[in-house]
Amino acid sequence: MKKLLLINIVLIISYYSIPGITKIEINATKINMPISIEVNRHEEYVLKYKNYNLTVDTDLRLPTNLTAADYEQILPKNLKGIGQALEQAESDYKVNGIYLIGLACQESGRGTSDFAKYRNNITGFCAYDTNPNNASYFESYSECILQTARLLNKYYLKEDAKWYGGGYTIKNVDVFYCTDDTHADRIVDIANELVKGVE
Repeated sequence: MKKLLLINIVLIISYYSIPGITKIEINATKINMPISIEVNRHEEYVLKYKNYNLTVDTDLRLPTNLTAADYEQILPKNLKGIGQALEQAESDYKVNGIYLIGLACQESGRGTSDFAKYRNNITGFCAYDTNPNNASYFESYSECILQTARLLNKYYLKEDAKWYGGGYTIKNVDVFYCTDDTHADRIVDIANELVKGVE
């Protein structure tokens, strides 16, 4: 945080002290997070960064700005190949891709569960506690990710949604998505462990 504040100060000073400048870009790296700050005469500075951070209180609608290649670096070996779907899920449905990785790992045993192997279901989709065998079938892991993101957006992450849990965090989603009180914490732990592995 102190580094970002210092970068901001330097940018602002530079902006007003260098004649004719219209744009400044600075790149910094923090836990594999390239940071770009742009300054121009018509806008205040804009912070753009790749956000690998996930907590139980993260607003799942906020973008990570990660690419398919970024996701592929994070994914465990049994779930490799869904990076493009994760990027698309975030772009099209506004669902945090790091969260989706943690969810997929938690629900599928990192791609080793029977539902993952025989139904391509890596998110526990429709595997209700009362009837786990109701779990949906998908053509691919990527389809599962996209369908899960679409329905999270539609039914969980809007105030008027059917299963809106009072907010936009993992804990809020889990009010209706999962009855296990430790589910959200396990998703975060898994995601952070995988992210740490690519530092």
